[in-house]
Amino acid sequence: MGRSDTLTLELYVRSLSAEAGTARVAAVLDRLARLDETDRIDGYEVVVWGDGVSLDDRVLATDAARTIRDAVGELRAWAEETGRDLPGFEERTVRSAVTGEVRHNLTVPTIALAERRDGAVTWVAPCHDDGVHTVAERLGDISRGRERSARDAVVLEADD
Repeated sequence: MGRSDTLTLELYVRSLSAEAGTARVAAVLDRLARLDETDRIDGYEVVVWGDGVSLDDRVLATDAARTIRDAVGELRAWAEETGRDLPGFEERTVRSAVTGEVRHNLTVPTIALAERRDGAVTWVAPCHDDGVHTVAERLGDISRGRERSARDAVVLEADD
């Protein structure tokens, strides 16, 4: 592989069902498998995280909700550190028209990719800075050997 560090990918999807969007997810899964088979990456994981999670304390006390919250927190920390925005991650307040009860929810994108080097998040897609960086674009970069991390880019820009 030519790299001294381990490069793994995590694909987060709302669903693996045969509904709309399945072809898009299947295409990404094919690309991940090819990257793994050709040793461009050291492995990948697929995580189904649904369309979001309630931020209600009772819900957040569950292992499943904590896993989503922690993953989103790690991705947001990367974005903050690198000066990027993560589209699709939104906190929303919903009021029931019937009961008047207020609920707080965290929504997540339909599909997202976290790139890790030796366990540390080094890229997240989709993200945007001066432009939008999609999951498909990032997988293309990796397949062409341009998997430089955002932290590397920040250091390179500071050195110029």
